[in-house]
This record gives sequence, structure tokens and C-alpha cells, in this order.
Amino acid sequence: MQYAYDDFDRHSHLPGNALQAHFAIYNPSFGSFGKPWWLSVTKRRAEARDPGAVLVRLGEPRAARGLLAEPRRPERVLRGQRGRGLRLRHAPIDNDSPPRGLIPALSHFDPGFEDPRTIRANLGNERELGGDLAAELDLLHARSDSLASNYDADVPASVRDAFGRPVYSGQRINPAYGPILVRASPARSDYLALTAALRRRFRDGVQFQAHYTWSRDRSNDDNERSGSLTLTDPTDPDYDWGLSIRDVPHRFVASGVFTLPFDPTASGIFTAQSGSPYTALDPVVGFHNHPGFAVGPHGAQTRAVVDGVLAPVNGERNAAWTNLDLRVTRRFRIGGTRVEGLFEVFNLLNTGAFRVGHADQQEVYGHDGVTPNPEFGLASVLVGAPRQAQLGLRVVF
Repeated sequence: MQYAYDDFDRHSHLPGNALQAHFAIYNPSFGSFGKPWWLSVTKRRAEARDPGAVLVRLGEPRAARGLLAEPRRPERVLRGQRGRGLRLRHAPIDNDSPPRGLIPALSHFDPGFEDPRTIRANLGNERELGGDLAAELDLLHARSDSLASNYDADVPASVRDAFGRPVYSGQRINPAYGPILVRASPARSDYLALTAALRRRFRDGVQFQAHYTWSRDRSNDDNERSGSLTLTDPTDPDYDWGLSIRDVPHRFVASGVFTLPFDPTASGIFTAQSGSPYTALDPVVGFHNHPGFAVGPHGAQTRAVVDGVLAPVNGERNAAWTNLDLRVTRRFRIGGTRVEGLFEVFNLLNTGAFRVGHADQQEVYGHDGVTPNPEFGLASVLVGAPRQAQLGLRVVF
């Protein structure tokens, strides 16, 4: 608790000899609520024999003419409380509001903010090949603009270093304020995909389909719903242009249903695809001097220089991975009841794939900016789940 006050006053706007005792606590630090919080307890009674009411308020404070006004959340009134009121255990204390030394931060929408829009076009052709086979080829292009991005308006414009990276002064335009987070819409994305498919209708106990997709997904901001900084340089949004974190250049999916001897049915789905991309980062945060930046896999890109060249956005790639799920079922009768037995295995081949999941595994060098980082590219997050199997019995009514 960093700030508290209490009072005990006669209020002219309450009827009769109404009295009010008030106690409040304000905590500006980031605690269990994840943000500053305000707790207010008020005891009111109109007459000496009136049990009165206790008003409890808990919520976020908001600034109003330099003072903390009522909380945003609705108050809760507890009627019929017994007792003589709140007993004050200490004298009033220094109650600066907001507390001294607290630097306010602001956020707002850019006046020119626009809703996102996407233009999508696709061209496809499907042809029968005979023998219950059909082939299909599809080309898809989707372009989106006016995607949401965040930047700090309380930071002077940057200059560029020898490798084209923005370098900031480390100061704020108005030091009386912290970040002024502006929600704007300068981001864009571009998706291009070609899909080839082969399908066989169910005949003679066999049905299957298979799809292969080549795609390229590019953007300059993948953090549309983020509440932190996402643009490295708001004057040049395309500094962050490159492969999206969604980019999967190769993906193959095949599934089918097969009738086995003695009448069980087997079905499965096989998936193989490229790994997700990530960016080679520079751990020496000070090179750009932006007061709000932090090294990380999301948000503003603190891109590294490798062999004298600025690393591209999401220029590194995690390992590819595969997965096979299998299901076998058989229906039979018990008396007059139809019953279906099931056996399912997920990740039948128990293949394991990992991806880079932490910023320190994206940093090319150590914190001296020179020594190679032995953990660079070291994957640590499991993709998918280990092999699992289950048995089931279904009664068909």
C-alpha cells in the first residue's frame, strides 16, 4: 500500500444528522490485479438508531482534474449492517493524489484510425480424372491494409545507424509524461498461396484426399491485438516489413477412410509442414535508446546485424514437423443393441518437434554484442503433443 486516507464528516447533503466515515486505499503499483487499484469503504447512517449502509468500491482509478475520481466499477451497497460505524485507527496521513513521483502515461486512438479491410481474389480449376478421382488447383491472393499498430508519440524522431536501424535519443518529448501509446492503422499484410488437391470418392472401401499448399505470408505488424509497442519506427512502418510469424511455406495434409478385413474401418490424417519463422535479435538493447523497447519475439524488432548485414524480419526458420493420427472402429451387436468400439492414437509415430520460444534463443550474440550466443536457435518449446492412445465404446440407439 502506497497511499491511504480516512475521514469522518457531517455531510449537509444527507438528511438529518447524517454522518459518513470513509476509508480508502490506493495502490499505483502493478500487483495481483495487473494494474493500479483503488479500494474504498464508506459507512453512512442518517440517524443514531439507523443501522445505515456500508458502501464498498473496488476498481481502477481514473484521473480527473489532477485528482483520483470515483472508481470505474459499479459500487456494491451492503444494507442493514450493525454497529456504530467505522472505527478510525489512525490520524489522517499525507494524501497526495496521485502520489508524488508517479509519472502518468496516456493512450488514445489516432484521429485518422481506420477499420481494417481485405481484398481477396482466387482462381481455381477442378477436373475429373476418371476412376472416381478428381484434381483441383487453386490460387489465392489476399491483401489487407489499415491493420492496427501501436507507437509511442512521446518519443522524438529517430536517426538511422550504418545498417539502417533506427536510433533514438533516449529522451521523451515531454518528460512529465511516460509513454503516450497511440493506436493507429498503418500496418498491412500480403498473402499468396497455391494449393493442389487430389480426391477419391468412396468406392471399394477406399476414400482419400490430399492437399499440398505453397504459401508466402508477409506483413509489417503481426500484433494487431497487442497493447504494447509494435512499430519500430512509426515514420517508416515498412522497416518491419517481412515474413509474418504465420508464414508456413510448405504444408501437406492427407486423410482417408479404409475398410479392413473382418469389417473394421480405419481412418487417419497425416500432416507435414514447415516450421514457424523467427527473427535474429540483437541483445544490446541500448543501440536504439528507445525508452519503451525491449528485446523479444513480438513487438518492435531489435534486429541483429549478422556478417555485416541487417537480419531480415523472421529470416530464421524452426525445424519442420510431421504428425499422424489414426482411428480404428468396428460396429457389432450385443443382443438387440448396436455398439461401436473405437481405438484412437494421436501422433502415432511419436514424432517430436521443437521451436524457439524465448528471446534469449533468438539473440545472435551475448550481452556484450560480440560473443556468439551458444543458445541461438536452440529450440525449447514442444510443437504438438507426445503419442496418446485411447479406447472407447459407443452405444448406438
